[in-house]
Amino acid sequence: MPMASTGGRPLAEIETWIFDLDNTLYPHHLNLWQQVDERIRAYVSNFLKVSKDEAVRLQKDYYRRYGTTMRGMMTEHGMSPDDYLDFVHKIDHSPLTPNPALGAALEKLPGRKLILTNGTRKHANSVMQKLDIHHHFVSDAAVAKLNALGPRINAGGRIGRADLGTQLLLSTDSTAAAALAAQLDNLNKERQAIELAAVAEAEAEALAALGIEDKGTVLVTASPRWHPGVVGLVAARLKERFGRPAFAIALGGGEIGTGSGRSIAGVDLGRAVRHAVAAGLLMKGGGHAMAAGVTLKAGALAEFRAFLESRLSADVEAARSDDALLVDGALTARAATAELLATLATAGPFGAGNPEPVIALPAHTIAHVDEVGQAHVRTRLQSGDNATINAIAFRAAGQKLGQALLKNRGRAVHVAGTLSVDRWQGNERIQLRMIDVAPANPMERSQV
Repeated sequence: MPMASTGGRPLAEIETWIFDLDNTLYPHHLNLWQQVDERIRAYVSNFLKVSKDEAVRLQKDYYRRYGTTMRGMMTEHGMSPDDYLDFVHKIDHSPLTPNPALGAALEKLPGRKLILTNGTRKHANSVMQKLDIHHHFVSDAAVAKLNALGPRINAGGRIGRADLGTQLLLSTDSTAAAALAAQLDNLNKERQAIELAAVAEAEAEALAALGIEDKGTVLVTASPRWHPGVVGLVAARLKERFGRPAFAIALGGGEIGTGSGRSIAGVDLGRAVRHAVAAGLLMKGGGHAMAAGVTLKAGALAEFRAFLESRLSADVEAARSDDALLVDGALTARAATAELLATLATAGPFGAGNPEPVIALPAHTIAHVDEVGQAHVRTRLQSGDNATINAIAFRAAGQKLGQALLKNRGRAVHVAGTLSVDRWQGNERIQLRMIDVAPANPMERSQV
């Protein structure tokens, strides 16, 4: 175990010890982190629908620019950290064995002991159980609570001061730390409000641009009221809702705008932006197939929009016409068990060349449906034999999928999605992450 710095204080005066988990409480040569690293690549590949080689390049780029791949994915693509962490930490813990020497060293340290990790609670508990050191730590709740820091520290960098998170993590004064934590929490709430307002304005602009006939290759939205720290999230929401590449540009009340773009599979947005720079339409810009950043003069917006329409129209049309959902199998709510999920997981890791199995639940009744969080829709689906399964559609509130679920409350529908484990307050249950829905009655299809 690495030597810890006590700042010259006697060990007896140390009240709290915080231990990093991976490659610290166990040796690097066991290669647990190599497993995590491989699953990170698989997740990035699957989430962005890019090749494994491109996923490796993005992983390194996000690590260099943001400190972690997760923060890069959250910032650039609006990714939910919960699914990401759950996926990348589903690894084989069997190389770990009890470590009596480590346990004895921990026993000698006074005060409470906590685990610091951005991994899941289940991963941390598995490591501690395998090493037989779990009884030395306060509780597994100490692990989970630390994960709440991520979005708040991220908010400081987006709309506040990027150094606030560093100050909090380095603080040795509990009063100062509490004040910093409260400031970051308020910034996170402010970031959420700013994002919601910007998304609403951008969606209204997009709807007006597309018109009733839904015509348009690429969405380019802009406003002097948007904070540059949330434009990537806004572009991601537009892309998800309207199913085409989208840009959100913060004009900042001046002549120069900075923005972010997000693309759909099959449309290389970074290449189009580089060509726009070469054509003199942008002051600067760059990116990769699925995301790009731009800086341009406000007066160049119309020309930039026309350039993208011309250059990407064929690619977008082909990508949207090929937007079919392939289903791997069908089952009922009663058959959605932990054993089945474990069996499916043996086919992983999943990625661009090996997508996660999509499961259909035919003719299940929407027994309950409501909106949760800021943008999600959850349901309880009931099969013909009265078995039920919980299901959730992330970021579907106000979208076609969410609206269809709410509209069909009490009706039988066909639902497609992927199975996952929902962990809440120490309990685990199988849930369906919904991708699409259609009425079971063919006469009602036009209503969705």
